[in-house]
Amino acid sequence: MTSRNVKMLVAGVAALVLGAASAGSVSSMPARADLTIRHAVVGCHVWSVNDGALGVAQTVVVSEGQSISVTNRDDCGLRLVQTAGPEGVLSTAKTVEPLGPLVRVAMHEPGVYRFVVTDDPAADYAGGDAGQEFGLARSRPTIGPDNVLTLTVRVVPTRLPSE
Repeated sequence: MTSRNVKMLVAGVAALVLGAASAGSVSSMPARADLTIRHAVVGCHVWSVNDGALGVAQTVVVSEGQSISVTNRDDCGLRLVQTAGPEGVLSTAKTVEPLGPLVRVAMHEPGVYRFVVTDDPAADYAGGDAGQEFGLARSRPTIGPDNVLTLTVRVVPTRLPSE
C-alpha cells in the first residue's frame, strides 16, 4: 500500500468517526432540560441540569420547540432574565419563587439564547421570614458575594432547511 493510499484510508476512517460522533450527539440530545437551583454556602446558589453537576454556568442543547424549566429549591427569590438570543422567548424577567413552582420557557426558534439568574429581594417571602412555613431559616449562612447564574441554550432545528 502506498503512502498516498494510507493517507486516504486514514482520512476516510476519520471522516466516518467524526460523522458518527456528530450524528450520535444529535440523537443523544436530552429529552428534557430541567434546571434546579440549590442553596450553596459559597455564593448562595448554584444550579444543575437534569440533576447533573452543580455549577454557576450551565449550557444545554435542545431541539426547536422544546422547553426548558427552572425550579428554585433555594429560599431566596430569584429572577430569570434573557440577555441575548432571538426576541420574544422571555419578554420580561420572570420571578423564580423561593421554594416555588417552576418557570417553563418554550424555545421555538433555532439560535443561541443566554440567560442570567440574579437575586430578586421582592420575591422573598413577606415579612423577612422566607421559608419559615417550610421549617427553613431565612438567612442560611453564605460566604462571599451571591453568584450570578448563567445559562446558554443552543436550540437546533428539528429538521434541515429545504434547499
